[in-house]
Amino acid sequence: MNPLSLLLTVGLLSSAAACAECDIQLSDAQVNYGQTTRSELLAQSGNSFSSGELRVGDARELEVMVSCDRPTPLTLQFIGPEKASDSYRFGASGRVTLVLHDVMIDDRRAEMVRGETRDAKMAFRAGQPLSFWSAGSPASGRVLRASLTVTAWMPSAATRVTDSELWRLDGSIVVGGTE
Repeated sequence: MNPLSLLLTVGLLSSAAACAECDIQLSDAQVNYGQTTRSELLAQSGNSFSSGELRVGDARELEVMVSCDRPTPLTLQFIGPEKASDSYRFGASGRVTLVLHDVMIDDRRAEMVRGETRDAKMAFRAGQPLSFWSAGSPASGRVLRASLTVTAWMPSAATRVTDSELWRLDGSIVVGGTE
């Protein structure tokens, strides 16, 4: 059986958060699932022959850090090809979810806000930046630290290949200000 090569690349873009200069760091800018076969995917917990889609490996945890030269309200957004409301296109027909959680701004716990929804963890959605709240009001700070859970799926039928294929998602996490 021919292997599939699976790669997720996340770039980092820093835009001026209002007048503050901000930099963003990611613990690993590439999540490489390596080469795998359909039988290896089927052997993973939760995947089966009857599954419409197969999870690719275990969810990966990355650390995100935004550092600004002065306190500022922040937003984060993932820019990449959208698959569905809470996922991005992975290869020709797969999908990836990117869930941000455990957000700390200047060592204070913060919640994410998108529209009317506020929660301790939230998936990135195309075109919808996440802003942050702490102690009942918009959070401002110099340093944001958070965890990012990356989970990838492929349609079961797409794992039946006759030759090696490369699946990838290229995207960027963008830092912005809300002032």
